[in-house]
Amino acid sequence: MKASHTLMILTGAAAILFALLGSKCDSVTDFPPFVAEICADKIDNDSDGHADCSDTDCDNVCAVNVTINQLAPSITVDTMNIAGTVTNATAVAITVGPSGSVANSGQAVVTGSNWTATLIQLSDKGVYTIKAVAADANNRADTVVATFERK
Repeated sequence: MKASHTLMILTGAAAILFALLGSKCDSVTDFPPFVAEICADKIDNDSDGHADCSDTDCDNVCAVNVTINQLAPSITVDTMNIAGTVTNATAVAITVGPSGSVANSGQAVVTGSNWTATLIQLSDKGVYTIKAVAADANNRADTVVATFERK
């Protein structure tokens, strides 16, 4: 390689380096580190304006679940106590009624992870359907259905 070509390459490289070093950026972009929401510490860890179960990042951890404890397959009385379990719910609504008729509804009493309700006016003979709907303050819900026969 001739000395003139080497000089031209070095001169070109020096010009590019000078241009890069001499340029100034008007702003600097900082990328904050990724922070995941911790779903049980009452803090908005990922700074999106929602903490814990109010954050959609916690949907799996905060899922609502409801069960109805096993029922007697048939009853002969007009009143029946029912119970079940609940996870991550603030309320359980109960509807009950015989097939083909208007259902009665009400709220269960939720204590910790358990709920109880008393069903009344079970005087019509036939198959009754109970529906328990558990919900939280963030519109997450779960539904369970059970049946029994009034003889």
